[in-house]
Amino acid sequence: MEHLVPLFIKFRDFLVSIAPWLLLGLVAAAGLREYLRRSWPVPGVPALTPGLVALAGLSVAAPTIFTIFMLDFRLALLAAAGAVASLYVGALLLVPATERHAELQKLNWLPSGGTPEPDEKPESGPTARRQAVDLWDSIWDRFDDAAFWFIGACLVAAVLAIYLPFEAGQGLFGRTPWFAVLLAAAIGRLLPVGKSTELPLALLLLLKGAFPGAVAALVLAAAPVPFVHRKSSLNRRQWLFLLVQFAVAAILGGALGPTLL
Repeated sequence: MEHLVPLFIKFRDFLVSIAPWLLLGLVAAAGLREYLRRSWPVPGVPALTPGLVALAGLSVAAPTIFTIFMLDFRLALLAAAGAVASLYVGALLLVPATERHAELQKLNWLPSGGTPEPDEKPESGPTARRQAVDLWDSIWDRFDDAAFWFIGACLVAAVLAIYLPFEAGQGLFGRTPWFAVLLAAAIGRLLPVGKSTELPLALLLLLKGAFPGAVAALVLAAAPVPFVHRKSSLNRRQWLFLLVQFAVAAILGGALGPTLL
């Protein structure tokens, strides 16, 4: 039992320090999603613009961006700017305009539903009570989506914080900066976006003596990309875009991380 007490305390510390920021991110994500649901589809407009694609992606990434604020607000702003840039450019170059609405529905970035015909009339505006209920439901949907991953990441980070030797963490993520940046960015790219799984791992790396640039690269690499989720295969242009996005995250994180963190 005495071995479980430090583990529980560390888990509690991770949970309590990050959870308020996660909740703020979930509220922001739900608000963006409700805005998109009410503003799209628009009669007479055949396809989503890249700007709305970027906004839809931010509705997924908002929990991660908000939780980064607990590390450094400048890093959070940089992560938000990087997410918008990758979403906008990726949607513009790699997602066909005629398929954007269907693609975002598959990714759960937009509520499912058919695109209206040009002669259809928009529905009458909902009441304030209906809007509040829809927003609350959307917040809980996002919470259900993120809770398992977030709590699991906090638990894994707590276990590693107790049982992973400091020398091991410093050896992998502290002694060779360029290797640490590449490894951390790869971990960040593999993590599910918008679940706030990056922050417990980022805090763990800082506790274990990681190079700050590696921590920044991890959180910057975990940006949403319009075609990654639920895709069975990627074409050459999509792989190239992912490589460029990964490289930019690693370079920015490695260069700016020591200053920001």
